[in-house]
Amino acid sequence: MDHRQQRRRAHQHGGQSWKSITSDAAGGRSSGNPYQAKNGYWYLGTANGLWRGKDDGFRWELVPDTGTWGQYVPGRHTDRYLSTSSGFRSSPASDGLHWIDMPGSHKSFTACTTDYDRDHHLLYVSCLDQGLWRMRTH
Repeated sequence: MDHRQQRRRAHQHGGQSWKSITSDAAGGRSSGNPYQAKNGYWYLGTANGLWRGKDDGFRWELVPDTGTWGQYVPGRHTDRYLSTSSGFRSSPASDGLHWIDMPGSHKSFTACTTDYDRDHHLLYVSCLDQGLWRMRTH
């Protein structure tokens, strides 16, 4: 059964049946909501790093080297951000698989709560042990 048939079947059952779509290693705790990028992939940060889903979220893979306590932040049209316990990382919006460290970013024992102001190109980060931070991205 392909993912479209599975989705139709789920709708027919009114959400009464659930199916695990990742292994138990997915992290248990997600940090934020899933986000669907223009490239069609879904992104979700977890305690074990960033997960990327395709086929309307029916197949997921752990993105390598994305750290722990990841929170995905959709940024400008050209960039994406990831808050991790070892600092912030960025990736071109067209990629999503390769992430680079952002120099001078915070490091926290857990990922921080983040949000992006697209109108003013500001990335906001609130950390339990590091306070509130703001960075202009453009």
